[in-house]
Amino acid sequence: MEAFNLLGKRIEFSDDVMHFAECYGTYLVMKNGADRMLCGIYDEYGTFMNLVNQAETDCTRLIYQFAATLLDKVIDAGFYDLSMEIFLEQYVSRITRQLQTVTVCDTIVEKYMEMEQEKEEVRKYRELRKASRGRISGGGFGIAGAIGGIAMAETANIISGLGHSAVNAIGNLGTDAAAQREGQKIYQSAQTRQCLRDALDSDLYTIFRGWLLLLEDKFDMHFRIRCAADEERVDTVISNISQRGIDREEAADIVAELLLIDPYNDSLYRYVLLKFGDSNLELQQMAEAFSMGDRLNEYKRSVLQKIADDMPVETIADCEKVIECLSRSIQRNGVSEEIGEEYLAAFRKRIDTLDREMRTFQDVVYETAEQAAKARETYEAEQAELERERSTLEKWKGETDFTNKESLGLLREKIIESHFRVDEAGVYLKEIDNNLERIDREERTVDGVVYENHESALLAVRQKEAYEICRDAVFEELGKLLDAGRYKEAIDGLRQMEILDEWKPKIEADWNAQITVRFADEIAQSREYQKVLKEGGLKNIVMGAGGIVLIGLIISFIFPFALPVSVVIAVLGAAGMVMEKRKNRSREPAYQFVQQLIQYGYDIKTDKSVEGEEG
Repeated sequence: MEAFNLLGKRIEFSDDVMHFAECYGTYLVMKNGADRMLCGIYDEYGTFMNLVNQAETDCTRLIYQFAATLLDKVIDAGFYDLSMEIFLEQYVSRITRQLQTVTVCDTIVEKYMEMEQEKEEVRKYRELRKASRGRISGGGFGIAGAIGGIAMAETANIISGLGHSAVNAIGNLGTDAAAQREGQKIYQSAQTRQCLRDALDSDLYTIFRGWLLLLEDKFDMHFRIRCAADEERVDTVISNISQRGIDREEAADIVAELLLIDPYNDSLYRYVLLKFGDSNLELQQMAEAFSMGDRLNEYKRSVLQKIADDMPVETIADCEKVIECLSRSIQRNGVSEEIGEEYLAAFRKRIDTLDREMRTFQDVVYETAEQAAKARETYEAEQAELERERSTLEKWKGETDFTNKESLGLLREKIIESHFRVDEAGVYLKEIDNNLERIDREERTVDGVVYENHESALLAVRQKEAYEICRDAVFEELGKLLDAGRYKEAIDGLRQMEILDEWKPKIEADWNAQITVRFADEIAQSREYQKVLKEGGLKNIVMGAGGIVLIGLIISFIFPFALPVSVVIAVLGAAGMVMEKRKNRSREPAYQFVQQLIQYGYDIKTDKSVEGEEG
């Protein structure tokens, strides 16, 4: 008899319960280790073919190792006459006569064969396996052979007798791409892996139950084995009371009764932890006794994790509040120092990170958050001042006439006096200087000539004005002669006038330009007259018509109608040129007038091709 104190209750368990609890703990540790090994082995298979070839052997080997470890504990106690065969045939076979792992391996093969539509072979294969594999019998190969990974003669004979059957169907995987894909789907299925794990779990529990029978026989020990009905009953009660506002005293009484029924129920431990906590570790002590210590620690960890996940952690104050809540939960639930420190350390680190962030500004870490805040405040004030400077510069620029020297000079002076710190001030000054330089250059430029200084430019302007006054007076007198048709007198008079020597060539050039504009229509007609005269000669007309007829004659060998068409074109072309020549006679007076002006001495621009011909 062993007693535990929990929630103010004394809960006593009989020896048969505690004996089972001790053995059950051993089983769970070994079972979990075997499960991890199977998962690793399964991952290494990689292909369906490897699964088919190796899974059964690997699973039976794990079962054998499990059974051997349990059996050694009894042999080490002095029972040297025990063997694996005795243990399996006399004790394990009393629990079950079928290995579930072997059955699942058969099912995997059958599933593939069904996909390949080998129905008759599936039937024969199923009968074969049912008759000869994975069964615990009183002698012969039996479960000892199966667990040892020994191939059975009867099974081998029946498989070979199937002929074109299971062996061939599985063999197709090596050469048939479609078969490989279907097999790979089975291997990669989470359901296939889980079925194999569940089967191994079942077989290991069978071995464990056989071991308990062995202990009863050899040590006269008694066990109260956990059963599914007790587990289901406790689960139902926990579900019902969790949904109702039962007071602590009534809940404690119910919990005490349920622990006597199923002290291995994880739902029960979780309920007690959430409702009552475990500050004095009484629940933890009981959980350890019934192999639920790890599961209870997982629940304790989940409570801390929920606090960590649900609470905000944006500020140091937030993190300090989380630490406070975690500390209360650690105390209330009796969380181990290792687990508790893991969570608390994470948020202390978060506080350190936030503190460093608060003390950091522009990659500089200050001693205090106040110093960092002061630096930030100073920086922001400086930025605001710089922004004000930019705004002022923009305003001043909008008010400035960039084509006016005085306006630009005023802006330049204001910027310099203001001692602006923004880079834009230098940019604006450069722009102002460029515009002042441009204006100064324009002021020193007269008729495309840039003078060295303003005095030289001013003198050039005055000379230009004097020239223009002289030119306008001369042109007024000459214009009167033109109006009277006295063209020769006009050009002769220009050349005889008393004008500064340096002005004479320019005035004469300007005068010829005036004449060209004034008689532009006559000059245009003269040029057209010369063009037609050049292109419309009899010689050209005859040559053009003859050329067209000749081309027509040549291509008439291919197209008979070409010759008459070319003759018609030649005649029409010649006629058109003759008519244009007659029309050109109306342009002759203009031509004669322009030629007369040239003879008087006027410099009139004519077409270069025409001039060349005349020459």
